[in-house]
Amino acid sequence: MVVKVRGPDSRFLRSFLTLLTGTAGGQVIILISMPVISRLYSPADFGVYAVLNSVIAILGVAACLRYDVALALPRRGRDAVSLLCVGFLSLVLFSVIAPWFSVLVTDNAGAPIKYINEGLNFVIVVFGIFAFGGVALLQSWFIRRRRFILVSRNKVIQSFARVFIQIIAGVSGFVVNGLLLGVIVGYMVGFALYAKSIRLRLFGLTNRRRVFEYASRYRKYPIYSTWEALANASAIYLPIIIMARYLPSEEVGYLNLAMMILQAPVGLIATSAAQIFLSEAPKRHAEGTLKVFFTEIVWRLAKMGVLPFLLVLVVLPFGVSEIFGDKWEPVGAMIIWMLPWFFMQLVASPVSMSFHVLGRQELALVLQVFSLLTRLAFIYLCVIYFESWVVEGYAISGFVVYLIYFLVVYFLVKRG
Repeated sequence: MVVKVRGPDSRFLRSFLTLLTGTAGGQVIILISMPVISRLYSPADFGVYAVLNSVIAILGVAACLRYDVALALPRRGRDAVSLLCVGFLSLVLFSVIAPWFSVLVTDNAGAPIKYINEGLNFVIVVFGIFAFGGVALLQSWFIRRRRFILVSRNKVIQSFARVFIQIIAGVSGFVVNGLLLGVIVGYMVGFALYAKSIRLRLFGLTNRRRVFEYASRYRKYPIYSTWEALANASAIYLPIIIMARYLPSEEVGYLNLAMMILQAPVGLIATSAAQIFLSEAPKRHAEGTLKVFFTEIVWRLAKMGVLPFLLVLVVLPFGVSEIFGDKWEPVGAMIIWMLPWFFMQLVASPVSMSFHVLGRQELALVLQVFSLLTRLAFIYLCVIYFESWVVEGYAISGFVVYLIYFLVVYFLVKRG
């Protein structure tokens, strides 16, 4: 039976479902593989992976200086091509310079953070930042072009490449780097597939003068939005690096697996919704209907997230050992503590793109810095006074900062 979607939201719904299909396929591949991967790698291996991946996640979001987010805004295609060139130049420079920052930060850190400075891991981090940023940049380009089927297919292929490498590395005994190597290969495959689909003649629409012109015209993104993105990623991942200094590697590994499990429903819904929201919201804002659009998206996200989170709540805390192996039993209790945080993230994260649509990047920056400081304060208070409650404090801080973030976005959109 063919269902025809009509009405003003039909284009959004079709686009959303197309991206959701690819995201779902990718997440299903990862989830199906987890019972195998969790038996090939130890909690300590996951702990080392969590730290290395956190460095890439923090620096990777800023690799294009946020010109990848700005790609949705120009009305003319040739203007967007100029921004695409700016984003790629930023990506190359950032990928070369930024990894040295991780060495400076972690030079005197304790295990397992010290692994970042090892030669092979450093090379992996460099490629990881480039691949992470490159996929984000080209994905934004093809979403602007409404090539949603291409983006959807690419997500599935990325996940398959990631899982394949992780399993092969685990079976062959390359366990220290195998988890991260799989993620990087997945990103590199995705970047290559996107690059293959770029029409080279597009770059004839721009020149050096226009590239510098649009780099300047959208300078709010590197000035404000880059720091906002860094603060946002740091609020999630920097506490993991800090906890790795004070907690056993196994504990960090348990936390990492719990986050990967809960990120599946969030990534399934929120990532696709955020991409479509950013592509539709500028038009809705120009029409004066952004508030209505915002409300509709929030309710849809909340309703779509209820069932997956209920399933996670009922099944996983009591079946972790059977699914992932006996050594992962502590993950169940962590999941229960983290559910409110991830549900709030599911609702708040996609509509946070309203800051960019309304041109309020400076407010987003202030809010993200506040979120980062709040989460770090929770972590250090727990480390000092409640050492056995560090992970729980991290989970509570996640819920608090996303709730505050959502309320600020809501009142901002309400005021118009």
